[in-house]
Amino acid sequence: MATWVVDLNQISADEVRSDLRLLTSSYGEMSAVGKTNQLIITDWTSNLQRVSALVKQVDKPVDSNTAKIVARAKTESHERMKYQKDKKDKKEEEK
Repeated sequence: MATWVVDLNQISADEVRSDLRLLTSSYGEMSAVGKTNQLIITDWTSNLQRVSALVKQVDKPVDSNTAKIVARAKTESHERMKYQKDKKDKKEEEK
């Protein structure tokens, strides 16, 4: 087991952690340090190499059109989830 600190330049460490945290082994951990925009990853060295390579692939500038599409998709997803929750709550109230 080893621990690596990965600096991020283009994307948020918190976002990367939430999106890629499942890539660590069952013994591994991934934490985000927001103030320095770094990931701290503890895992087997072979898995650290794999995860680090993936992080480098996603740590790239995003053009404004892609950013708008992603933001819109997230908003729509949250709205759908809220609608479904409200619908479920209403059904439970009717019982």
